[in-house]
Amino acid sequence: MTEIRQLKKTDVARLAEALLKAGYAVIAPVKQHAGRQGDLLLYSEIKVPSEVRADGYLLPARSAKEFFLPVTEAVLRYRDAGKETAVEPAVPDTRKRALLFCRPCDAAALAAQEAVFAYQIQDELYLARRRNTAVVTLACAEPDGYCFCSAVGLGPAAEKGSDALLLPDGDGYLVKTLSEKGKKLVEAAGAVFAPAAAGAEDRGRKREAEIASKVTKQLPHQALAKKLDTAFENPFWQDAAPACLGCASCTFLCPVCHCFDVVDEARYGGGVRRRNWDACQHEYFTLHASGHNPRHHKSDRWRQRLMHKFGHAPKRYDLMLCTGCGRCTRVCPVGTDIHEMATRALAAL
Repeated sequence: MTEIRQLKKTDVARLAEALLKAGYAVIAPVKQHAGRQGDLLLYSEIKVPSEVRADGYLLPARSAKEFFLPVTEAVLRYRDAGKETAVEPAVPDTRKRALLFCRPCDAAALAAQEAVFAYQIQDELYLARRRNTAVVTLACAEPDGYCFCSAVGLGPAAEKGSDALLLPDGDGYLVKTLSEKGKKLVEAAGAVFAPAAAGAEDRGRKREAEIASKVTKQLPHQALAKKLDTAFENPFWQDAAPACLGCASCTFLCPVCHCFDVVDEARYGGGVRRRNWDACQHEYFTLHASGHNPRHHKSDRWRQRLMHKFGHAPKRYDLMLCTGCGRCTRVCPVGTDIHEMATRALAAL
C-alpha cells in the first residue's frame, strides 16, 4: 500500500539538509545567473540546502538528463605501455543520490532512457547513476499551453520514473512513496516528513484529478505510430521541414533525446575516449567516412525525429520517446511545435 505523508513548504531546506547529512548527493532546481539571459532555473547538485527552489516555476530550463547522461564524459583512458596499450575503463558513479522536485515529465524521461541504455547491451555508466538515484517528483499545479504530457500517456501528476511523488496541498505537499528507494529516502529524512492527517489519501486523489484536468491536448499516438510505418517516402516531410534551422536546440533540451558521438582525444603517450552529446538534427551526425550521408536533407532529419519518437520507439521499447514537456517548442527560434507537427502528420500521412 502506498504510504502518504506530508511535507511543509517551510521544511524544504530541512529536507535537503537531512539528505545531505544522510550521505546523499542532492540534485534539485536552483536559480543560477546566466549572464545576459538573467537568471535561469536549472537542476544542479547543491552544497547549501537553502539553494533549493521547490515552487513558483513550471520547468527548469534544462531537464535532469545531464546528471545521468553527462554532456561529455570519459568512457576510457589509454596509454602506451611498451609494446602494449594499457586501457583503463571509466569507473561507474555509484554515489547515493537524490533528485528532488523533479517534474513528472522529466522523471518519466528517465524511465524511457533507462529502457534505451539497458537494451541488449547494458550501459553501466548510465545505469549505475540511474540505479543509485532516488527521484522525488513534484506534480505540476499549473501546466501551461506548451504542455501536452496527457497526450502521450502521462499527466501532470504521473508516477512513471518516480520513487516518491509530491502533490501541492495548501502550505505543503502530500507525499506518496512509490518504491523501496522512495521509502528509504523518506526514512533518511526522518521527522521532516510528518505523518499525514486523516483523509489525506482521498484528498490526494482529488488533487491529482484536479491537476490532470488542466492538460487538455490530445494525440492519438497509436494511430500515428501505425501511419508512420508506411510514410517514409510521403511528401509531407518536404512540406513540414523548411522552417527548421537545424540548430538542434530541441534535441539538446529534450529530456529523452540521447544521441551521442564517441571521439578519441589522443595525445603523446595515450589519450581519452569521450562520449559527447550529439543530435540527429545535425547534418553531419549521419555523415559516413565515404562522404555519403543518408540524411543529407532537413526533411530526412525531421522525419527521423518524429519517426523515432512516435514510431520506432513504441515498437522497440513499448514507449514513446516524448514526455510532452514542451521544452522543444518553448526554445525553437522559429516556433516549431512538435505536438502540432505530430497532429499534422496524423492528418496528412
